[in-house]
Amino acid sequence: MNFTSTYKAKRALRALPIHIAASRYERCPHCNPLPGGETIGFKTTEGGIMIHRRNCPEAISLSSKRGDTIVAVNFEEQHDVCYPVAIVVKGIDRYHLLMDIIETITTKLKLNIDSLYSTNVDYIAECHITFYVHGVSELRAAIHSIYDVEGVDEVRHDKKSGN
Repeated sequence: MNFTSTYKAKRALRALPIHIAASRYERCPHCNPLPGGETIGFKTTEGGIMIHRRNCPEAISLSSKRGDTIVAVNFEEQHDVCYPVAIVVKGIDRYHLLMDIIETITTKLKLNIDSLYSTNVDYIAECHITFYVHGVSELRAAIHSIYDVEGVDEVRHDKKSGN
């Protein structure tokens, strides 16, 4: 402010912090990074910042082509913002297996399920579940808790699902 003398320049400088605070990061639709994970940001041509996971193939390609657009990002969990994630759960089917998995996610962890698809082939259940988390730590806690359900043999984050 001390280096400007015109009203227009001072008004633009006063508006700048509001504009920066209001601009939100965009998440890469291919790797869908979560707060709390290892992320990297790239300036977009529109003036925003696209966040990628550090190991995202698109981010690796961008860093070699447009390394000058890399920016440090502080993508931390916020209590009022949730992100969809998808997991795949496999296990030996039994009475109430699906109910126990749902109860773990909704009642124990207090997370909202968006969609659920389950198949059973030769007594092996495979469930594709999309739910909302605040960040990586909550996703890890969900995966760990679901592993504790009797009969569950495998739980993995389905990164290719668009979540």
